[in-house]
Amino acid sequence: MAVELKPIRYIDYKIYNVTKIKNKYGFRILLTLDDNTERTVQHSGFDKKDIAEKERCKVIGKLENKTYVVYTNVTVKTYLEYWYEYDAPKRLNSYGSFLAYRNGIFNHIIPRIGKLKLLQLTPGIIEKLYKDVYEYSPNVCSIVQTIMSTSLQDAETNKFIPTNVALGVKIPKTDEEIEKEATTEKTDTYHTLLIDERKTFTIEQVVTIIKESINTPIYLHVLFATLMGLRKSEINGIKYSDIDFVHRKLYLERQLRQKTK
Repeated sequence: MAVELKPIRYIDYKIYNVTKIKNKYGFRILLTLDDNTERTVQHSGFDKKDIAEKERCKVIGKLENKTYVVYTNVTVKTYLEYWYEYDAPKRLNSYGSFLAYRNGIFNHIIPRIGKLKLLQLTPGIIEKLYKDVYEYSPNVCSIVQTIMSTSLQDAETNKFIPTNVALGVKIPKTDEEIEKEATTEKTDTYHTLLIDERKTFTIEQVVTIIKESINTPIYLHVLFATLMGLRKSEINGIKYSDIDFVHRKLYLERQLRQKTK
């Protein structure tokens, strides 16, 4: 029977100041979970107070971006055994699917990367996994890709990992697919986009526009439009939680358009 990992989905938090903990420095976090229970997490063992303060700032950023992870030592093996027993049944509706997932997890994924921690996974590691399994069987590789993308999506939702690193990682292409792409490239026509520099803003003009809009209601629209090239509907849809201050990334999750009468 797999170890049951209780998902820790928090809705609020309180982080305490750095203090002495067992002759070293550390701090505590009080998480309020989505079932209205509370959980205390401790970060300690820092030799110097300033190092603990820096770590505390990093943790605050993760908490604000909803990427803070409590389970830091869970291995791929432990998680997939848990996921196969408790989460996968919600997705699978046939005995054949269970057998295919079991084969993919226990005969291919765990033997190759099972000892790694979930937090150690990278797109490069997953890409190598797909290549290795593809050499065994392209069909099994396709199943392994589905297992990794769906299981890690559940892991992200349940705060076992900050982000799903399997998203966007593709399985190797067949010889037929490579040949088809090569043929398509030969027949495609490419167009050159000509830009009239007389109709574009200079750097100095962009800076002036941003400065002049600071105290206006459209400041953020001007900022995102000039610096990132976003459309109005994309800017309207941005939430505070879409901004990852730690990794300096912006996620466009939605668009908001004006309703038509």
